[in-house]
Amino acid sequence: MPMEPHDLLSPQVKQEIADIFRACEEDTPRTMSICQLSWTLQEQYHTAHALPVASGTAALLAALRVLHITEPQDEVICPVNGYPAMVNAIVAAGATPVFCDVGDDLVLSAEAVAPWITPRTRAILMMQRFGFPGDPAAFRALRAEHSGLRVVIDARQAYLPYVKSHHDLASCADAVVLSFGKGGIINAGGGGALLTNDAELSVAAANFIRHGSSQTPFFQQFGLNCTISELQALLILTLLDSYEDRYSKRMGRAQVILRALQPLGYKPIPGFNETPNACHRLILQLPDAVEDPRQFISRINSGGVLMRQAFPMLLSEYCAQQGLRYRSVPDGSLFPNASKHKERYVAILVDSRSGPDMVERLRRQSAALLNLPLT
Repeated sequence: MPMEPHDLLSPQVKQEIADIFRACEEDTPRTMSICQLSWTLQEQYHTAHALPVASGTAALLAALRVLHITEPQDEVICPVNGYPAMVNAIVAAGATPVFCDVGDDLVLSAEAVAPWITPRTRAILMMQRFGFPGDPAAFRALRAEHSGLRVVIDARQAYLPYVKSHHDLASCADAVVLSFGKGGIINAGGGGALLTNDAELSVAAANFIRHGSSQTPFFQQFGLNCTISELQALLILTLLDSYEDRYSKRMGRAQVILRALQPLGYKPIPGFNETPNACHRLILQLPDAVEDPRQFISRINSGGVLMRQAFPMLLSEYCAQQGLRYRSVPDGSLFPNASKHKERYVAILVDSRSGPDMVERLRRQSAALLNLPLT
């Protein structure tokens, strides 16, 4: 499990780690870090219940199972530009993913989903891709219009307390899923959480992640061991404490890269400055002059700059490759927006390595490939 360098950990955190190892050695229960993480998430996301779990995938699977979305005829509308773990959780729950196209902001909209809701639609899974928040409140209104329709929001890439466009997520959905693994806004090497305002759902999910057992020694339902460790919870808490400063630095670096590349024809996602993405990747559209995106990206990377396609594979392609059942809305759609995004949108890593030298290399390589003068 990747952890912060030892010399960056405070004495208090080091003592907490020592206490955890001591409790393991003595085989005594210790849940302080897990409880603290739960309380912290409740406060920051304004939610009644926060259940830390082993991963974001486990949180999504638990949500679907306790919402009884478990049969092949139970359909879950979700964005086609998500990630395999999202589909894996839906299929593992027993339901069928139904893919819908996304807008230019890369997020699924209630307006796009509404015409394709059928009696088989049991849930809508909205993902705040690359930190762009979309409009969760619109899904709350959609849920109110359709009896029995559930809404789940995947906010793994949008740590909302520090995004300008803040939404009270828990009031917009039956459940909100967080992930603290690779690809999430806070990379603690693993861990996740399920947020909800529904007390019954919270209790059922807690039982599910403990092998289906409540506080009694009896196993009353099917479940999995999806509990989070004390050490993992402590690491997440440590990263949450320092997140605001790291987010500010990351967004500052992203703006520097954007200012350097815009004169060359790179374009940000619409609304970038109003609702800046909170993920550790800057998502840009390639210049119109780029004829072969794959070749262009390969030649950029040959100069030591890490750039990749934002969507190397759409989920419909992933399901077809893996032989998983799925459906698309409308049936037979080629997902015109997502297909465009797949070819023309790139992700540029933004971290401590994104200094002036890297930005200048990226600028010069791009200008050379585009036959444009540097100013």
